[in-house]
Amino acid sequence: MELILKIIYILKVISLSISTFLFVALLLVILRSRFIQDIWSLNFRFRNLTEPLEFDYEFYYQKWEKIKMLLEENAQQALLEALSLLERYLDYLGYEGENLQQRIKNVPKEKLTFYEDILKVAENPQILFKDHLKIHEAIDKIKFTFKELELDLENSQI
Repeated sequence: MELILKIIYILKVISLSISTFLFVALLLVILRSRFIQDIWSLNFRFRNLTEPLEFDYEFYYQKWEKIKMLLEENAQQALLEALSLLERYLDYLGYEGENLQQRIKNVPKEKLTFYEDILKVAENPQILFKDHLKIHEAIDKIKFTFKELELDLENSQI
C-alpha cells in the first residue's frame, strides 16, 4: 500500500512538472508572437478611447486652394505640396508607413484608379519637373485620388 502511495506521489510530481513546463513554454510562445508585439507597439490613433481625432476639413480645403494657386506660379512646388497633403490624409486614414510611398503601398490597389501613377510620382516627383503638362496631370490624378478616398477638395464643406 505504501508503495502505491509513493508511486502516486511521484506521478503527481511528474505531472505537475510537465504542466508547469508546458505552461511556461506556452507563455513564452504567446509573448514572442507577432500579434502581441504589435499590440504592445500599437500607436493609438485616439486621444483617449472615447474621442477620435478630429478631422479638419477646412485645413485640407484651404491647402488645396493654395496648391491650385501655386500651380500657375510654381508647378513643381505645387506637386510637392499636393503629395505632402496626400501623405497627411493617408496618415489620418490610418495607412501605416514612414513615408508616402509606403502608405500608398498599404492602400488596396483596387481602391485607387491611378494607384501605379501616384506611386511612381510619390517615389520620384522630380521626373515630372521638366514637363509642366505632366505636373498638371499628376495633380489632377492626386485630386481624383482624394475623391476616391472620400475627400472632395473641390466642393467646400466648411
